[in-house]
Amino acid sequence: MQVCYEPSTGAVYLKVRNTGRAAGRVTVKANAYRADSPQTLDIAAGATGELHWSLEDSGHWYDFTVSADGFERRFAGHVETGKASVSDPAMALHLQRKA
Repeated sequence: MQVCYEPSTGAVYLKVRNTGRAAGRVTVKANAYRADSPQTLDIAAGATGELHWSLEDSGHWYDFTVSADGFERRFAGHVETGKASVSDPAMALHLQRKA
């Protein structure tokens, strides 16, 4: 499993290789920034699957969890593009909910 980024566009993509002998399914759940969650990726045995996301609307921030068959990993961060950027827009959401 790899999370890669494209500095020229500020996009990220998830690349998953299924080294097993049977098809597998990966679920990606957004923890912040995206409304199109969850997403699933079905990967044939021996194949590689990818999901791509533009981060333009989130100021190039991302936060998602990938899970499959009891395995779970969270990926969060910011893609630097060399252009001016903003602080994490989800950083103070818990404070806004209390108000």
